[in-house]
Amino acid sequence: MSGRFVFVLLLTGVLLGGCEGKTGDVGDSFEPQLLEALALTGQDRSTLVLPRVPYPVSTPARMALVDRSLADPPSMASLTRRLLAATGKESRSRYLRRLLAEVDAEPARGAPAPEVSMEQIIERLRELAPGADIGSPPPAWSAARPFASALRALLYQAIDARRSWREAFGEPQMAELQPLTAEIASLLAYRGRKPNGYRLLKDDFHALGARQRRGILEAALLDMLAAAERIPPGGATAGEDMAGEWQTPLGKVEVAGGGDDRHRGGYLLLIDTGGDDRYQDVGAPPDPGSVSVVLDLGGNDEVHWAAVPGPGAGVLGLALWLDREGDDRYAGGSLGLGVGILGAGVFLDAAGNDRYEAAALSEGAAQYGVGILVDDAGDDRYRASFSGQGYGTTGGIGMLVDGGGNDEYDCGGVIADPVKKRAGRHRSTRYLSLCQGFGFGLRPKISGGVGLLLDRDGDDRYKVGIFGQGAGYWFGLGILAEGGGDDRYQGFEHVQGEGLHLAAGVLGDYGGDDQYSGYEHAQGVGKDRAAGLLYERDGDDVYEATRASQGAGLASYGVGILVDRAGDDRYRAQVDSQGFSGRPDPGFPEREWPTGVLLDLGGDDLFEQTYGEALSGFSRIQNRQGVALRYGRR
Repeated sequence: MSGRFVFVLLLTGVLLGGCEGKTGDVGDSFEPQLLEALALTGQDRSTLVLPRVPYPVSTPARMALVDRSLADPPSMASLTRRLLAATGKESRSRYLRRLLAEVDAEPARGAPAPEVSMEQIIERLRELAPGADIGSPPPAWSAARPFASALRALLYQAIDARRSWREAFGEPQMAELQPLTAEIASLLAYRGRKPNGYRLLKDDFHALGARQRRGILEAALLDMLAAAERIPPGGATAGEDMAGEWQTPLGKVEVAGGGDDRHRGGYLLLIDTGGDDRYQDVGAPPDPGSVSVVLDLGGNDEVHWAAVPGPGAGVLGLALWLDREGDDRYAGGSLGLGVGILGAGVFLDAAGNDRYEAAALSEGAAQYGVGILVDDAGDDRYRASFSGQGYGTTGGIGMLVDGGGNDEYDCGGVIADPVKKRAGRHRSTRYLSLCQGFGFGLRPKISGGVGLLLDRDGDDRYKVGIFGQGAGYWFGLGILAEGGGDDRYQGFEHVQGEGLHLAAGVLGDYGGDDQYSGYEHAQGVGKDRAAGLLYERDGDDVYEATRASQGAGLASYGVGILVDRAGDDRYRAQVDSQGFSGRPDPGFPEREWPTGVLLDLGGDDLFEQTYGEALSGFSRIQNRQGVALRYGRR
């Protein structure tokens, strides 16, 4: 066959000399099987400890969770399970605190929203803006009614958040802040196709970011959300006679009635009590310490932004956007829909079938801060061009959390891959994504952040090009956690549980008949002192790739693991996949040989690999430290 052969293994059980096959673990643990696989190639658990660099590397902005994931790559499966197990329907602020406690070494410690009077609010404004004209709030806002009380508590938290921002960044001086506003404005205006046009790279930006105390930002942001949750159910009715506005030194405060309103410009606080509304560039400009809070209590709304950061974007400040119901459409440029850039932002849509369209650094993205998009329910559509949908870069935690529904996630198609060596392997133009649970660092100086996409349920569709779907680069960590449903994952390269260059990535799926497709470096791959894990809990699944995928360790000390716990599965690849170890790159010693593992713990499975080594019974070893094990019954 001219050196070619195809091996097809119909796994109706494990054939070991006519003996009964081995039985896989019935729980989520795969530790015994992993140890068995390592032992077959003369390795032990210490093989998996990364990054194996005997001196400090790229320590600025390092996340503790990244270090823990590299030191124990299999633990990333437990991390995805804990993230999906976190609950908090009674309070979204409590739920987000629980999620952040899993991924951040500086968890937010919140305080209950205070009962405050309008006089206390006015006094706080005088402290923050001495000598300014305070103005007069509408008298109804001082009433002893639930809506008015909640309004005052929220306004007080929003005003206090300005002080929290300055504390979080060490009381920065205006001279060091002025260049940052120009850099943000440049990014907002950029419409080109070069990736660095959508990145914040100047030294002064990172100098301020290095001083951040992210826990202070998180606490201030989630305290605002907790106060917003106090606005009573049926707030549209309760707030009708509260309509009015107040121009404060920190921005406009308004309660709008239930009509179909048009809102434009900056707000410190806007509450719209209902109607099909239109928002254009509503929020806060990227001024240091800016705060913006928007609550929409009902209606099918349209939200657009271009000139300023979009809804829920805390850029050099803090922002909260909460939409309680309706089928809404959000469309704009970069920096919108749950963003924290030297700040913190939450965007939360509680109900409806919604549409999200954005450019870069959007839909749950962060750098030196925290940015969160939460959609609680509905069949939603997410579209971004670059670096979003759960994206964390230097010092940032970016999260997209979807509570359920049949959703579609699409990212890429705008920025062509600029790396000539990589592009030369491809037959056509391929595009960067950096989305859907991606952690990205600035090699070689500054470590990456944490990017999380968590979808709790539904038959979902995921599509990226290069980089995404639970992947990390340069001390970044990417996480995609999927709770259930028949899902489809489509990617091209560096996707679906992949780590590249001292980074980590994990994709954990916990139910449904799923399909995974990628070209190379997909489905549990670690390359160059990096770790990648794909953990599939249940269902009849299909894995398709071309090369260097499906449990592959590549370059020095790469660790790639694919674990499928149950179901009748199909694995298809051409070469160097399905439990494969490459070799160290030229010039690196052979003692740095990588490790690739594929574990199938049960079911009647089919393996196809066009060019590869034959499997002998229960196990197959490829290229020294690549191993595949399958468990089941006759």
